[in-house]
Amino acid sequence: NQIGMAPGAKWIGCRDMNVGVGQPSTYLECFEFFLAPYPVTGTVAMGDPSKAPDVTTNSWTCPVSEGCSVDTLQAAVEAQRAAGIMTVVAASNSGPSCSTITEPPSFYAAAYSVGALNTGLDSIASFSSRGPVTIDGSNRRKPDLAAPGTGVRSSEPGNIYGSMSGTSMATPNVAGAVALLWSARPSLKNQITATEEILNNSAVHIATNLCSSSGWPNNVYGYGRLDIKAAVDGMRVAPTTSAQSTNPGGIVAYTLLITNTDFTTTTFSLTSSSNLWTTTIVPTSTELIGPGYATAVTATVAVPLNASALMRDTAIINVASQSSGRSITTTLTTTVNPTYSVALQPASTSLSGYTGRPVTYTLRLTNTGSLTDSYAITSTASWTLTVVPTMTSVLDIGTGTDLMVVVNIPLTTTEAISDVATIMAQSQSQPVVTASAILMTTGVLYKFYLPIILNNTSGP
Repeated sequence: NQIGMAPGAKWIGCRDMNVGVGQPSTYLECFEFFLAPYPVTGTVAMGDPSKAPDVTTNSWTCPVSEGCSVDTLQAAVEAQRAAGIMTVVAASNSGPSCSTITEPPSFYAAAYSVGALNTGLDSIASFSSRGPVTIDGSNRRKPDLAAPGTGVRSSEPGNIYGSMSGTSMATPNVAGAVALLWSARPSLKNQITATEEILNNSAVHIATNLCSSSGWPNNVYGYGRLDIKAAVDGMRVAPTTSAQSTNPGGIVAYTLLITNTDFTTTTFSLTSSSNLWTTTIVPTSTELIGPGYATAVTATVAVPLNASALMRDTAIINVASQSSGRSITTTLTTTVNPTYSVALQPASTSLSGYTGRPVTYTLRLTNTGSLTDSYAITSTASWTLTVVPTMTSVLDIGTGTDLMVVVNIPLTTTEAISDVATIMAQSQSQPVVTASAILMTTGVLYKFYLPIILNNTSGP
């Protein structure tokens, strides 16, 4: 039952509603309180700016029905930004139509607005409000970012837990992410513009043409899905893990996409470490990459000819930013393909014998694959034959065994007879491989030559 993006953060709150209904004065009072918090029973004069929050999460709006107009809260939100307080606000739940971000403070430029994703998917929740902002005539792009907002588990009154949906559930994800970012990178604390740039650049960009959009950023997802790890790292490498296989002596190529998710231009250097095989990276140092831009590099792994089946090596690719000194890694795993093959020799042979007698063939079965295997022996023929064995033992790589095939030539009075037998060896592994031999047997008749003795009995 642990919850919270930044569970170690300290927090304060300000109640701006009474049973779900607020008014401009209560909203403005809370914004004023956050600039310089004072005791609950105190006064504004007792306010202490040193106790101001770094970030506020605002899952509320002030509709016309509560007395708010377009600019009622604008100066207050701008004052928060000027004080270094990041104001994260819900885009509201009036989707799926476009230009439904209509209630302050959701559409202000000084606020960081959050839309809701279907949790676990890069698709917008149907209820999430969309831009562009038309209520103030600005045509401003909103929201700024999107985060999971359906079926989000959180705490509820009564010391219980439950799941809820809404941009109000997406917004705390982003507010907590800002707390994590500033904790990991203290130099960014209270630097609102730089923080927004990093969150935007590090987002998993989701393109759309809806709501007067083209690609990203757009009026549905903003810059895309929150990715706080990439924000903290200042870079993203995709994929983070990858696996391929090849035959002995093969070369596999991995393509890595490096994105600068920071707010400054930088170069990246790449190094590799592996246990067994040679890994080559091209290039080992990138050109200057601007914030939000990406470049591709190639890492190739050469597998030696003598590599055994299923042998595996893992290469760790380290990507380091030359401006910040931060680095991340990606893991490439290369495996040697197993080969399954069998040979039966000779592949074709012939013998002859007298009718009514057997003839015996000797065949050699060899495991020519790269894994141990056993083989079932079958035969097809018109004449009766016997094969020994009909199932081999497990044969090591490169080893073999002899097969004895006895063909019984039938007794006949025909001058010459013949039959073709096919002997097949089939592996017991998957995938199945086979080998066959053709045996042609000819039967010949016995021929008896009897002497003829003539007894000359005639006399003179």
